[in-house]
Amino acid sequence: MNEDKLKYSTIKVEFLIVVLVLVKNESNLFTSTANIMPDCREGGLGSWRFDVHIQSSIRTRQSSMMSDECWLISTANDWKTPTLKVIQTDENSQSRTDQRDDQSIVTENEQMKPSLIVRILQCANQSQQLSIVFLSTKEMKIFVCFLIFIFAQQFVNSVQPYFPKQVIFSPDNNQTIIAIDGINQRAYLKLNVSSDDTDIAYVMQHIPYAKSGSAQAKHYVQLILNKHKGNTQCSYLTYWEYSSNAFGLFPSHWGNDSSYRITNYLNFNYRMIYSTNASTNEDYWYSNETCRVDTGEVYRCQDIYFRKNTNIPIRYSEVVQVDSETIRRVQNYTIYSIERPSDAYFKSIPKNWSDICRDGDLGISYNPDHIKLKLNKTAKVEVWLPAPPHATQSNDTVVIYWEALVCTHCFRWTPTQLIFNSTNFNKRQLLTITRVEDSEEILLIPFCSGGGYDKVPCYAMYLPIY
Repeated sequence: MNEDKLKYSTIKVEFLIVVLVLVKNESNLFTSTANIMPDCREGGLGSWRFDVHIQSSIRTRQSSMMSDECWLISTANDWKTPTLKVIQTDENSQSRTDQRDDQSIVTENEQMKPSLIVRILQCANQSQQLSIVFLSTKEMKIFVCFLIFIFAQQFVNSVQPYFPKQVIFSPDNNQTIIAIDGINQRAYLKLNVSSDDTDIAYVMQHIPYAKSGSAQAKHYVQLILNKHKGNTQCSYLTYWEYSSNAFGLFPSHWGNDSSYRITNYLNFNYRMIYSTNASTNEDYWYSNETCRVDTGEVYRCQDIYFRKNTNIPIRYSEVVQVDSETIRRVQNYTIYSIERPSDAYFKSIPKNWSDICRDGDLGISYNPDHIKLKLNKTAKVEVWLPAPPHATQSNDTVVIYWEALVCTHCFRWTPTQLIFNSTNFNKRQLLTITRVEDSEEILLIPFCSGGGYDKVPCYAMYLPIY
């Protein structure tokens, strides 16, 4: 497998209808059969270096080589073959253009036999550098076969590395256990922070025990349990239009709103290239770009090793920014299973989680989020809720009032409280604040009641005043 096989190519095709036929029939034309490898030195092909140019972008797909059947059917039906124009570039970048059949170079109006086309395309696949233009044809079906052959050969090894869709593994020597079931759109994570501190998280498209008709029953939900010294606290995030943008414990590239979806565990930010220099026991993929860490070393920005000829990952490294430092982080994977994770991982979800756990989307928003106020001056601050409150016993009203920390008599504000519900939660209300005495920085601390806010630490959503 050549490292350059992952280079996207471009093909100039004179007939747009060919692409349409290809899209329409691709599922029937991709089959799995033996690999035919000719001697690429026949007819002088071995002395040339080829260039490939594909102008239309074809979606990467994983498939085996196009079968002989496509060619045999074309012969049985006596399909006409197109004239093939081959533009070859030698090692000195000198090019020549010719047409070929089984015996010799042919004129532009002559037709090329499928057997020679097969050999040319096979050789092109070996060198990965064929510049090819189809000029004319009377029947499109054989033309489609040619295109499929190129695409299958070019892209079979272009599929980017992918974690198993169903897998149980540890990325850190069993400190963290992760079970991913991408087929059923659910995942589990257990993080042992210390001997008496454990985080357990679930994310699911259809989380059990959600209240009927609630947002949690309609969207992906991540539930996080923190068990610390015998006590358990819990919170949940709903991935919808009012998401708080908190990512929780699962990969951030899975999403943070209504577009959330459990996909590849890893997010490759670069085009990954398959290496021919891997060991006999491993497959190695590396990014097409390098990155420098703070200590001066240069590494591939991302790379990953798999067990040979499998999708079982062994280790992964990437150059990342941690705080203000750029480092290279390495993860060694322990793979326990690449089969469907047991339902037992998800049966530990508390049945009353929607009642006892904090809704992470509930909060208080300010604009501006801090103010500077001189003596006897007044400022107006917009206040609203980022997500609709909950209805408790058919009452969804939230009442918010504030108290000043440090200097209780340095400011006045009106109104003294604001009231929100599921109808006006995102309508901005004005809080008017006046400084009546000089002081150092103070914090205007909110207190909330109703609408599910009784479990929300509103005191942490303060407004600084300078």
